[in-house]
Amino acid sequence: ALKEAEARSAGITIAEYNMPTTLFGNVLATADIDFGHWDAPSTTFTEGPGGTAVRVVTRRIDQRQNSLPAFLMGVLGVPTLNLTTTSIWNSDQGICDIKEGPIPGEGFFAIGQVDMQTHNNFGKNFCIHSETEVKLSTQNTFDPSVSISMPGGVDSLQLPTSGWENNTGLTTDIIHDWNYDYLHTFTGTILPNMIDGYWPGYDTNNMTEEQAAHFDENFFEVHVNGGTKLTNDILHPTKINLVTCAGQQMEVAATTTAPIDGKVIATECRVKFLSDTAIQNSTLVVNNTSGNSITGPQGTRWGDTTYCDDGSTRTGVTVMTKGGLNMAASFEAYGLELLAMGTIHIAAKADGLQ
Repeated sequence: ALKEAEARSAGITIAEYNMPTTLFGNVLATADIDFGHWDAPSTTFTEGPGGTAVRVVTRRIDQRQNSLPAFLMGVLGVPTLNLTTTSIWNSDQGICDIKEGPIPGEGFFAIGQVDMQTHNNFGKNFCIHSETEVKLSTQNTFDPSVSISMPGGVDSLQLPTSGWENNTGLTTDIIHDWNYDYLHTFTGTILPNMIDGYWPGYDTNNMTEEQAAHFDENFFEVHVNGGTKLTNDILHPTKINLVTCAGQQMEVAATTTAPIDGKVIATECRVKFLSDTAIQNSTLVVNNTSGNSITGPQGTRWGDTTYCDDGSTRTGVTVMTKGGLNMAASFEAYGLELLAMGTIHIAAKADGLQ
């Protein structure tokens, strides 16, 4: 019940970000979020305890005084339209075949190639999926519960000559011949819309009074140039930070001892993390299609190192980009949700991905 209450609260917060009540009324209420069971063959949702599915119903209706004005149909005596939409998500099995534990499908997912180098340690239930191929080097370690999948399975896995002998735990038992049409829909439509949703959605140079009030309440503008780099202290703690840059790239200079913490950042610039920099308990959204929309040198860290500790209240890091990313050796990630439309290149240190 506690987790359901937390989930409802998070859902209301997300709805408010996307459709503020000041503009759209009460689109989503706590009573509009139900938990239960999803039966895929019959496409039926049944509310009840112990399930793995959630149903969310959003409403713009007369009863909530937020129905959609129908200007043309008003001539015919229909002044408003009542809109109701339903979305159901079932987490059972996630996107990977998890053998142990309650949390399915955490890991890397890519339409393009997933390319990993040496000395990575993939722990319990870590999931690696590509819609094209997975490429591994040597000296990596895989827990028996790890799942590696791609169309073609073992035949599509790219390994050096000694790959089987020099990757501890790498066996055909953890490699699967899977493909997910959903990923194409996700990266083609859903993810771009998610990324676009972090911007106001109207012309900020020509705003109405209502739009200006909405902008001031929800957004904070930050500009960085050659003499100014992105650090935690110049970001707003409760608003979406819209970061612009001189040229096409901004640099992050928040050190591992003074990381960006608890912030939401949206930018159309390429993002370059400098040496030994970090971001934690935050969201980074990059509206840039470059293959190197996000880069980081040796020692970059995403997430708080205590994220995986028992009882941790850390929120992890969410990174979304319309492009690809390239992170150098000794990259660390704790509680990372990484969504990329381009190719993911990561060279992590041993035990650096948790």
